[in-house]
Amino acid sequence: MTVGAPLGGVLCDYSFRKWGSPWGRRGVPLVAITLSGLFGIVAPAIRDNTISAIVFSLAAGLQFVAAPPWATVIDITRRGTGILGGFMNGSGNLGSALGTIAFPRLVRRMGWEGALEAAGATALISGLLWLLIDSSRQIDRA
Repeated sequence: MTVGAPLGGVLCDYSFRKWGSPWGRRGVPLVAITLSGLFGIVAPAIRDNTISAIVFSLAAGLQFVAAPPWATVIDITRRGTGILGGFMNGSGNLGSALGTIAFPRLVRRMGWEGALEAAGATALISGLLWLLIDSSRQIDRA
């Protein structure tokens, strides 16, 4: 994770210079979060504990690679950056709180492996949602 956030920043800046908006902003979180979800789905099925731990670590680290696209918030709105950023972080924290409540229930119903796979699936879906984010369109102009 310590490596992931700075690496994500470098990749985000590079991809924006190379492809512009929206793909330059959307590419890193789209790939990083989607891969994180895939790794989260696959890791519980790996029977070698060391390899499973490495795959889980990669899944967690990839979440941090996706953190630097805060620049997308600035691209989308100049006047409401704080509001949109607060909504974004608040939604993420609400999801984390609900996940903390739901996870033990998922474990009871689906077992550890199924609950971890479900968590990976939510990350996969959230990564794919970046396909809907268009940083070239400012909401201030709407």
